[in-house]
Amino acid sequence: MTHAHCKDELPFAVDEWSAAGSYVRDISRSSNLAVARAAYHAALMEYPSLHLKLRNRGLVLEEHEPGAPQRAEHEPLASRRAPQPASEPGRRARRR
Repeated sequence: MTHAHCKDELPFAVDEWSAAGSYVRDISRSSNLAVARAAYHAALMEYPSLHLKLRNRGLVLEEHEPGAPQRAEHEPLASRRAPQPASEPGRRARRR
């Protein structure tokens, strides 16, 4: 199997990029998005000083740039939940 053929079958990639914005190397390739996301988050822990991208072919799904402010995508899911509306005074809260 050639390397080019492998890239066609493994569309999800975790890549290292230079500060100038050019491709450096593949860190991981996968045919499964969940596996690719796990590899991306493991790479963030292992290489926090590298500029990393999680891509589906040419589409960037997530990106880590050292020193850049962290985006909400990196927060745990529980902290991104929409706030619940406050109940009106005098009314009992509805049980779920």
